[in-house]
Amino acid sequence: MVVVADEPEQSSGDLRARAMICALGTASAIAAMYLVVSVWHRYARMNDFRSEAWPAYRALEHWHVLQFLRLSPAYVGSLVLRAPFLPLAGLLGSGWRAAYFATALPCVIAAPVLGLWLSSQPRLRMGSGLASRISPIVLCAVNPIVIVCIGFGHAEDVLGASLCVAAVVLAVRGSGGWAGLLVGLAVVNKSWALVAVPVVLAVMPSGQRRALMIIVGTAASILLPVLIVRQTSLGAGGAATSLGSSTGNLFLVPQLLFWLGKRSWIVHDAHVLIVVVAFACAGAWWWLRGRRTPGTTEPTEALLLLMLVFFLRAALDPWDNLYYQTPFLFALMAYESRRPPRLTSFYSIALLLIVPPEILGGTRAFAAARYAALALPTILVLGLRVYLPPERWAALRRAISPGRRRAAAAGATAAGQANTATATGP
Repeated sequence: MVVVADEPEQSSGDLRARAMICALGTASAIAAMYLVVSVWHRYARMNDFRSEAWPAYRALEHWHVLQFLRLSPAYVGSLVLRAPFLPLAGLLGSGWRAAYFATALPCVIAAPVLGLWLSSQPRLRMGSGLASRISPIVLCAVNPIVIVCIGFGHAEDVLGASLCVAAVVLAVRGSGGWAGLLVGLAVVNKSWALVAVPVVLAVMPSGQRRALMIIVGTAASILLPVLIVRQTSLGAGGAATSLGSSTGNLFLVPQLLFWLGKRSWIVHDAHVLIVVVAFACAGAWWWLRGRRTPGTTEPTEALLLLMLVFFLRAALDPWDNLYYQTPFLFALMAYESRRPPRLTSFYSIALLLIVPPEILGGTRAFAAARYAALALPTILVLGLRVYLPPERWAALRRAISPGRRRAAAAGATAAGQANTATATGP
């Protein structure tokens, strides 16, 4: 278990301030969702909820449960989890906008709640002021890519990202049961959360077997009946394909497999490849670092591994959309929850400009090259940061940065002079 030094009890004013920021962040996210689905008609027409989820929820409103399961999209588990909020649509009006607003509420609320929870976690390596404590609350709620995610009708990605980040932090702290439950719910919510499962198991100090049983039990209790029902109407292959195991014919530009061509076998099986890569990344981390000193992993190190896995998931997915970056950004926001969110701001802006090809224009090849220019260095740096021991990473940074070399030399000189003065005495 990670040993963290005790810190002074937080003042009631600090707690009230963070709670107020959380409430404001929640209200802002809800207001942004309302504007997107009700006022910004251009984006309302681009909302996938209307074509993918609304037919299923409309059947559920008439108590046609089997039809609801058959009509649901690949992320049927998310629709099941959010179904208890569907009756709220009757208070908001009628039609798909009211249904989306009602069922997206738990997803939108999960983001600022995650930020509030992160801001209350014990200090790890550095002190921080109130601004650093409330920054994750604000960024989780009103990040531009989060707004785009909600606007495109995929609020479930916000919920899944929140569950995965919380699960990894809990796993590092030894709460294997809660970590397994949360990541299991994330898998139910959307299948891409499978890539977070090996990360949760790898960073856990003990109890991996129990956590794995909870993950499997949580996911199977909801998804297994759904698969049985869908198999009766779609067949075994159709049921599996409808849950997102195959890439189909969708082939977008911002992804690293673009250069292999749409008909490549590796593109066709990319979703299976992504899960294999995630298990390989987590297994390599556990072999190199986790198994040698179990229980000494810090949450920041676990979040770095989660960031790498989430970024690779988007970079290797032929379906890569802007909202696919949401899990990576949430892991990055959690990593920077005790420091100024420089990297979060940078990647939010960079991904917003680069991932949608139409923003900067140019040919498809040029758009793919722009994405690769951002993705490849990110993967390289994250890989080095994740797999190198901390002291070797620090040495590498000093070797690359002249400023850090000078600071290290000055520190060594000062330490040597202090030792000399201590040895000689007055």
